[in-house]
Formats: sequence, C-alpha cells, structure tokens
Amino acid sequence: MLAIFIYGGLGEGFLGIYMKSYLGISWLTYAAIGKALSTLIKYAMQTLHNYKKQSVIGVSPTTMAVDLTASILALIQMQIDSSIAGAGFFLTDPRLNLAKLLLSGFSATFDAIILIQYFYIYPENSRKKSAANNATAASAATPLLGKDD
Repeated sequence: MLAIFIYGGLGEGFLGIYMKSYLGISWLTYAAIGKALSTLIKYAMQTLHNYKKQSVIGVSPTTMAVDLTASILALIQMQIDSSIAGAGFFLTDPRLNLAKLLLSGFSATFDAIILIQYFYIYPENSRKKSAANNATAASAATPLLGKDD
C-alpha cells in the first residue's frame, strides 16, 4: 500500500502523470488524508494518555503553542487563497485542499486541548512530577566515584 502512494506521488508530482481513482481523487490526496488521519490518532492517543495519567509530563507547551499557531495560520492562508480566487469562504471553494484542512483542524483542536490540560486541568500534577524528574536526573548526573578515586 505504501508503495502505491509513493509511486502515485512520484508519478503525479514529478512525471506529470495524473492518476485518479473512480472518485476523482488522486493517490497523493489519499496519502495526504492518511497523514491527517495518523495525526488524529497520534493526538487522540496523547490526550487519552494525559487523561489516564492525570498529568501532561513530557509535553512541551512551547511546541504545542507553535504547532497551534501554525495550524491557525494554515487555515487563514486557505481563506486568503479562496478570497483571492473569488470563491468567498474557503469551505465553499471548489479547489479546497481537504488534507490541509483536516491536518490543520485536527492539529489546532488537539493542541488547544493539550494546552488546556497543561495549564488548567493538570498544572499541579505536572509541576510536581517535573520537579521529581529533574531531581532524579540531577542525582543521576553526579558521578558514583569522587574526583580522587
């Protein structure tokens, strides 16, 4: 299956061979939608893990904030492109990039959820466990033998 997506992407992207299925969607679009769905699964699993552990240990709020910003900017870009093309609202644009919409929508939604978990739902648990992890890391960094040994 992966080979089909790779060959389809190479054929469409570099060779100019336009491969379409019976639905009128190219193989490259199928691959992009697959990427969006894998992103959905990744974020859903992270959110569920945070809920089960009642903590967001290991989550970088800076990374989530940057990803949220990028997702929002991608949606804004789609609206600007549709406005320039005269299509009005980007969801009604016949040239809608479904994969980009799904990827941006999933990322923005779950980044917002994880940031809310980090700052509002589990802030104490995360800080306590982070402090404990930092103390463990500091003790692991000290040598077992002294300088004179």
